[in-house]
Amino acid sequence: MPWFILAEMVPKRSAKPVATPSDLADHLAVVIDVALVRTLIAEQFPEWADLPVSPVAVGGNDNRTFHLGDTMTVRLPSAEGYVASVAKEQRWLPVLAPHLPQPIPAPLAFGKPGAGYPWPWSVNRWLDGATARHETATDGAAAHGTATHGAATRAAATPGSTTHRAAAQAITTHHDTTTNDTPTNGAPTNGAPTNGAPTNGAPTNGAPTNGAPTNGAPTNGAPADGVVTDLSAFAVDVAEFLIALQAVDTGGEPAAGEHSFWRGAALSHYDEETRRAIAALDGRIDAAKATAEWDAALAAEWHGRPVWFHGDVANGNLLVRDGRLAGVIDFGTSGVGDPACDLVIAWTFLDAPARTAFRTTTGVDDATWQRGRGWALWKALIQLAENNDNTVVAREIDVLLGS
Repeated sequence: MPWFILAEMVPKRSAKPVATPSDLADHLAVVIDVALVRTLIAEQFPEWADLPVSPVAVGGNDNRTFHLGDTMTVRLPSAEGYVASVAKEQRWLPVLAPHLPQPIPAPLAFGKPGAGYPWPWSVNRWLDGATARHETATDGAAAHGTATHGAATRAAATPGSTTHRAAAQAITTHHDTTTNDTPTNGAPTNGAPTNGAPTNGAPTNGAPTNGAPTNGAPTNGAPADGVVTDLSAFAVDVAEFLIALQAVDTGGEPAAGEHSFWRGAALSHYDEETRRAIAALDGRIDAAKATAEWDAALAAEWHGRPVWFHGDVANGNLLVRDGRLAGVIDFGTSGVGDPACDLVIAWTFLDAPARTAFRTTTGVDDATWQRGRGWALWKALIQLAENNDNTVVAREIDVLLGS
């Protein structure tokens, strides 16, 4: 289906990047749960109506994700600000996939509003893997935890805003514990053997678990779920994925903008917000050094050719299998523009040697690296300003400021 037709099927968005609680109250009287997904599937894709539906083990904020049978997922935006990504991913992921070294989500069906749910939604092919983690935090590369894919979260739609938190909470996922197909940590609750089915979102390498979840423990001598065994090799894999992504030429579309939450656009879009966060954190961080780093990032203006960017290259969106990068998910903030935003993982997940390997492989110039540092600093600052006790983010800021 052509991109412009898909776009017309998406309800028109307000000028705000995310719905306010009052907007949601006006439009929504539905809980996103197993029953809703079953109804939507039965009404729109009856050929899949007999497949079991269950929530993923850990859900995200931007979208609610459910297993549909063994090989598919249903993905529904949780607030209006995330709706534009549905048509975007439907249009562009099939274009990108053949050019990339690791798999990305493959849209299988485009769902329309229905059953009281007001927005479009997607059915995608399930990708095996657990989100990337390392067992101990090193050099600001904090272990953000492991989760099944589909569980990644962004700082915010309007980053760090209380409006976003309220909006995201206004539509909730109800885990229907009365159904036998609802997983506990990814394993069936009916006591039947999994026979190699995913546990905690990661494959058991074919070894039956006899109905008991592995809870992240390695099987058959494989690394624990999501654990990156060689951080520098992982950094190279991620860098090579980004290089391949940037090489895809789609004629400058879709250009960075509101749909990408301004990833790929100028950092100056978040200038006022960043300076407010620095002021609020004065005494908690070295405000003078943070301001100097931010000013340097703003001054390192981008004048390059627009290229594809992912927009949220975080450990929660990188799938790992057998210790290596096995897939990349959640292209909701993707687009075409300045790729510097994709460098953030250098400071949020990689240690110093891996950071060097990542930069060497990407081959970015000093200005792009500085803008990437600016994107990482912006996000960390607004997160710490929102939660002063967030030691993970505080450590990231220490790395970014060279403390």
